[in-house]
Amino acid sequence: MKNWKEDRSRFMEAVCDHFPGGVMVYRDDEEKAIIFGNQKLQRILGCRDEKDFAALTGGKFSGLLKENAALVEKDMEDQMKAPGQRFHLVTTVSFGDGSRRQVDMQGCRGEREEGKDLVFVFVTAVNEELPVYEKDHITGFPGMRQFLADSEKMVEESGHPEKYALLFFDIVHFKFFNVTYGIPEGDAFLRQIGNCLKEVFPGHFISRFDVDHFMVLADSAGVEDKIREAHSRILALRPSAKVDCKAGIYQLGRWGADPNLAVTRVKIACDSIHDSGDHFMAYYTEALDRKVELKDYVSRHMDEAVEKGYIKAYYQPIVRTVSGALCGMEALARWEDPKRGFLQPADFISALEESRQIHKLDLEIIRQVCENFSRCMAEGRPVVPVSVNLSRLDFLQCDIFQEVENRVLEYNVPRDMIHIEITERLLNAMDSRIRQGLHQFRKAGYEIWMDDFGSGYSSLNLLKGYFFDVLKIDMAFLGSSSERARKIISSIISMDKGIGTRSLAEGVETKEQFEFLKNSGCEKVQGYFFGKPMPYEESLDHCMREGLKVETRAWKAYYDTIGMVNFQTDETLTLLEYDGRAVRYLFANSAYVDMIRTLGDHDVREAERYINDPTLELSSIFRKYLDKCTADEKVHELVYLIHDQFIKAVGRCIAQCNGRACIKIRISNITGSMTHEEEKRVYHVLHNVYAVYDDISLLDRDKDTLEPMAVSDGDWSEHEKIPHAGNCIRNYGLRNIYADDYERYMAFMDMDTLEKRIQKAGTGFLSGFFRTRVEEGRFMWMIHTLIPIPRTNYSQVLHCIHRISGNRSDFPEGLSLPSENREQGMFSVEELWNSLIHGSRRAYFWKDREGRYQGASRNFLLYTGLPSISAMKGKTSSDMGWLMDDHGARKLEGRVLSGVVVVNRPMDIIVKGVAKSIVYGKVPIYRDGEIIGTLGWFEDAEQMEKETGRQPVMVTDRVTGVMNSRGVIESLIGCQEAYRNFGRDYAMLFLTIPQYRRILHSYGEKTANGLLKAAAGKIRHIMGTRGTVGRLDGAGFVILFHYEDQTEVTFLCRRLRQAIADIHEVEGNSCTVTAEIIITYGSDGITTGRLLREAVGMMRDSDDGYRDKMDRWVDREALFDALPLPYALLDTPMGEDGGISQIICRYHNDAYGKALGLKENEELSRHLTALLNQENYSWGQKAYEAAYEKHTLYGEKYVPQLGKTVRYIIAPGPWRGSCVLMLLGSGGKTKDQPVHQSTEHQILRLTRMLMTASDYESSVNRVLREIGQFLSCDRVYIFEKQGNRISNTFEWCREGVTSEMGELQDLNYEEYVGVWDRYLRTSSSVVIPDIEAIRQTDAITYDCLKKQNIHSLMEAPMYHDHNLSGYLGVDNYKGSDAADMKYLLENMAVYLSRKKDIHDLMDRLRYLSENDMLTGVHNRNAMNRRLLALKAEDRALGIIYVDLNNLKWTNDTYGHSVGDSRLRDMSALMKSVCPPQDIYRLGGDEFVAFLDGADKESFKKTLENFRKAAEGRSIHVAVGGKWIPHASSLVRGMRDAEHRMYSEKRRSHEGREDSLS
Repeated sequence: MKNWKEDRSRFMEAVCDHFPGGVMVYRDDEEKAIIFGNQKLQRILGCRDEKDFAALTGGKFSGLLKENAALVEKDMEDQMKAPGQRFHLVTTVSFGDGSRRQVDMQGCRGEREEGKDLVFVFVTAVNEELPVYEKDHITGFPGMRQFLADSEKMVEESGHPEKYALLFFDIVHFKFFNVTYGIPEGDAFLRQIGNCLKEVFPGHFISRFDVDHFMVLADSAGVEDKIREAHSRILALRPSAKVDCKAGIYQLGRWGADPNLAVTRVKIACDSIHDSGDHFMAYYTEALDRKVELKDYVSRHMDEAVEKGYIKAYYQPIVRTVSGALCGMEALARWEDPKRGFLQPADFISALEESRQIHKLDLEIIRQVCENFSRCMAEGRPVVPVSVNLSRLDFLQCDIFQEVENRVLEYNVPRDMIHIEITERLLNAMDSRIRQGLHQFRKAGYEIWMDDFGSGYSSLNLLKGYFFDVLKIDMAFLGSSSERARKIISSIISMDKGIGTRSLAEGVETKEQFEFLKNSGCEKVQGYFFGKPMPYEESLDHCMREGLKVETRAWKAYYDTIGMVNFQTDETLTLLEYDGRAVRYLFANSAYVDMIRTLGDHDVREAERYINDPTLELSSIFRKYLDKCTADEKVHELVYLIHDQFIKAVGRCIAQCNGRACIKIRISNITGSMTHEEEKRVYHVLHNVYAVYDDISLLDRDKDTLEPMAVSDGDWSEHEKIPHAGNCIRNYGLRNIYADDYERYMAFMDMDTLEKRIQKAGTGFLSGFFRTRVEEGRFMWMIHTLIPIPRTNYSQVLHCIHRISGNRSDFPEGLSLPSENREQGMFSVEELWNSLIHGSRRAYFWKDREGRYQGASRNFLLYTGLPSISAMKGKTSSDMGWLMDDHGARKLEGRVLSGVVVVNRPMDIIVKGVAKSIVYGKVPIYRDGEIIGTLGWFEDAEQMEKETGRQPVMVTDRVTGVMNSRGVIESLIGCQEAYRNFGRDYAMLFLTIPQYRRILHSYGEKTANGLLKAAAGKIRHIMGTRGTVGRLDGAGFVILFHYEDQTEVTFLCRRLRQAIADIHEVEGNSCTVTAEIIITYGSDGITTGRLLREAVGMMRDSDDGYRDKMDRWVDREALFDALPLPYALLDTPMGEDGGISQIICRYHNDAYGKALGLKENEELSRHLTALLNQENYSWGQKAYEAAYEKHTLYGEKYVPQLGKTVRYIIAPGPWRGSCVLMLLGSGGKTKDQPVHQSTEHQILRLTRMLMTASDYESSVNRVLREIGQFLSCDRVYIFEKQGNRISNTFEWCREGVTSEMGELQDLNYEEYVGVWDRYLRTSSSVVIPDIEAIRQTDAITYDCLKKQNIHSLMEAPMYHDHNLSGYLGVDNYKGSDAADMKYLLENMAVYLSRKKDIHDLMDRLRYLSENDMLTGVHNRNAMNRRLLALKAEDRALGIIYVDLNNLKWTNDTYGHSVGDSRLRDMSALMKSVCPPQDIYRLGGDEFVAFLDGADKESFKKTLENFRKAAEGRSIHVAVGGKWIPHASSLVRGMRDAEHRMYSEKRRSHEGREDSLS
């Protein structure tokens, strides 16, 4: 330890010695002995070493200060009395050479040593030579601060700033130079550049500001020539290096000499030509100045733009090429500023990035996108996925993933509806935070798109390290129509598909571009050809008018799969869409079109008509082929003859949705180079071969495939290669070969012995006779022939089958045939047995007494997947691993061996790793009266239900494989028995997925069932073997398990919620799901049936109110009725003021009713509600904490009915907002006393009460009342300050105290409470514990307070935007509570200020939402609300509809400012004639006014006056009016008035045209 301390001491000493300034430490006592001074301090003071330093100071701080010691030490001591104990001063000290010079000292009082404080001092010499750390260590130029200081001084002393220009040199691509040649070479290059600048600008101030930036203060005269010289000389230094030099020029005389402003502006000038190849110097100009001014405006008004809705999301359509449907939109930001007009992204994006506010813009756009999605879903309008852009700074300025998640979850938006677009620039600068953010987005289920692919130099390198869902091809490629550009685009699209990424081309402006991209396989396109960016409703309406259909979520996966097909192939490729009736071409490449032309079809449309013609034979064959492809989604082949050409089609279904399938087909002409005669001969040979045999299959032993081959009317039919040929042969034998022939057939088909057997036969082939299943379930003798294909070494064998006649002479000798002498109508036992076990749907098996299998039927082998009896003979069910309940099965088999017959018994078994439900039976086998074994049978339960309609008693859910409701009930009963008998408690979780019905509606039943399976799999994986999982209804699951501690239940729920949330894709469809879980415990005592019924009801009735569900949850008949303790379940709804408004008794047991003498719930509710308003009683507070904060509390209360104090416990109830009240016993006969609660707890409770309330005034009054009761004071109040006036706006008074609020309105602030400012200079609040203390010092305030009967006062200030806005105060409080009260008041003043800010903001928002800011009249939102009121009142009504003519022409000709002036004139005109409160601007140039209650004559007069006033003011309008006797017909009246207005507008327009002509 000692060595460590010594090492650390030496280390710290080394650090101090190399510190860039003097460091000194002395003891803060009378001696002030110096205990440390570093080497830098010694050098500053001119001392050679420690001895010189000791001699100079005498080892004391005063020795350094000499005669100034007393004054300096006092100044330092005074400064260190302030919080922080710091000081800073400049003083004169003695130096080693005897001189006295000024030094800068700053420091603080620090840690103690030997019981005494230490003072730490940092010393620098004033006006000393530039320190080393202020110089550039490479070039020797001064640093930025020194350069700016020297330059400012020179310009100021000259008095002629116009003589100077500030130059900014940027060495472009210097970083690339460093990477290429190395850092040392780069440093040498920088020194050379510095020398060049010194030679070109001798005697001028030069500085290196950054790695590759230099600054020069030069003479204005001849500056351009100097820059040209510097530019040429710098480029000549390293001709082979790919670097450039750009220069910006800032004229100090023209734009001002402020150094900081000059640096910023000269850099802007240089940056303006950064990417220019033609210019290397640029002045700071008026255009750049306007740009800078606009950037400054944007950065200063960003928050206001978001708050006031100037930021708008515009949407540009994205179209699917293969379907022509609207499949998405991109959300783009637009700024509609009332002062600057419409701002394009180029006007504000860079400004927000530079001011680090771009995340505010991006998050506002995302919020608007989510809000729009939620609104459209609520209104039943179409929605499509929307892509949003994120900046690099979004990932650095905030937790962008969580911010997006918050908005997505707030508006309940599926994550697959939001796509994240990032640029290559972002990825080039990717640090760990960006990588982590992108990883979070992808893991959560968002698609990641790369924007502007190909615009930078590292796009391909980025694809190597990161996966993107979509690459957006840079529009610059489409700007060129050259063949080279087209080839580049085609290559990018082909590459995308090769790496599993989809492509989107933006900037599509012509039909030619669209067709090219479609034929190249680009999946999606975007551009002005389909629509410009517009607000969502306008963009959607535009797409509808253009005939674009909206692609639903269900079709997205379908077309995404199609989009992964590479269209750029030399093969003849087509995509067909087939719905079981008609065939439609989705795509055909040029090679396919060329081939069908050679076969006689003009184009794909003619080929489509040909395929769909039901009268053509080939059409029927092709449909059957497509049916095959659709049925199993495997590769199928079809060979057909058309125009003497053999055509081979190879196809596979690649996607299906809602009854439609897309089949990808490649066709080829396999006729080859044969002559016409050879083709005819091949055709006839094949026809004859197929005519002989009923069935032909090709066995490929090397590939282990079986390829059935058949013929249909002389044409080759489909070729379907089936894998696992051995399994196919076995299954064929079990299904189609007579049982007695099965073993012989399997021996015949043994490929391992085939060669030996054929060689022994000497015939070149092998034949066998077997009874084979034919139509109607009969078995016929058929000959099976195996023919090896020559030159394949027995690797390929043809299996040919054909029927033979029934003549016995056709059969070979030795073949066992049925006897011809059998008596007609008699059946042998063997025939009956074989018919029973092999002809039934049931699977039969038989065992010996030890449970070992001895045999089984063919259906048993098929069901279990066994190749033969030998695979199971002599083994038990346990050996085979089939039984889920092995113990129960053995117990049941023992009963059968004792003579019991079992039938229709449900059981779950495991077959091929899958749980199966069966219904089985078993009987004993007798021999000579002894039981020698068992015979059993079973049927698949699901198959029984499908084929016979019987409903077997099952315990497993068909969809998910977990238990069904019956299984859950059986398991629940078992858990309850274990709890009653052994006290082992259990938990039951009800887990539901709220998004299930939306997914069912969007994607259909298949995907919804896939979600259920995925969810069940996640739950089973987490639960393992520790509990039971079941499904009740819909997406409602039940989980039962025993637990030791409730914390493990909470942890398990967290895991379950996360597991469900991790499901992002089902059946190829994206989804966003969450889990909601309700927990109940066996110890809750709720009955089984009621529990499950209510759970199912809650899951089914997801649209019912939450409170209604919870009401039904309570089992009033069974809940704790047996408890001897008084018990009540209470509901505590919140009022508008944020507090509990009433107590509702949902249930109480008999003991509680007897204790209080209250029998009905309503009586108890009234009694408990009355307690809320009692002073000095914390009942309401305790109820709130239990119901909403999940706290369990104890208390005492004097009960008059009982005449004694009762102890009680109040605990959280089964749902939020409910609590449980139990009376525990009684104490003495004393009344209750107030229960003290901590001040922190009161602040938390009052804050939640305040912030959760909806009504502002009632919540503030409630909080003041709570404060007053808690502090036992006379009065609690709020004063609010407006300018120099102040008013008492809120007040609570104790009973008996007179209110003062009416008298304390609109008072002069300085006269009434201006004195409080003096108190706030020394304290955070105004505190007067006794007014007698200020009687002499502040007589005016004393008299004022005395008149109001105030003897103590405390007021905490309230602030808005750091300005005093009012006070929260109390009068006549208890002195003992002063400290806690001050803490409480100051905190509550903060939250009350925030509440008022929110209230004022909402008022402002309401005003903005209902008023037009330009004209001052109401807007359309306000009109819609007014319409409802007018309809309800149903009085007579006059409607005036007005249009301001030629507004668009005015805006286009004279500008929007003139147009705005015309609108304001129009508003003034309407106000002069119509009621101002009933005038509305509908948007653009249209207004409407209502004359509520006007009769018909007065309405006509008003309309006439309006026309005259408009004519008198030369305001050209079109007017339509309508009077209606009843406002109930308001909609029709509005329509008639609008129609009349447009008719007048049309007549006016036609008259103007006539006058012009």
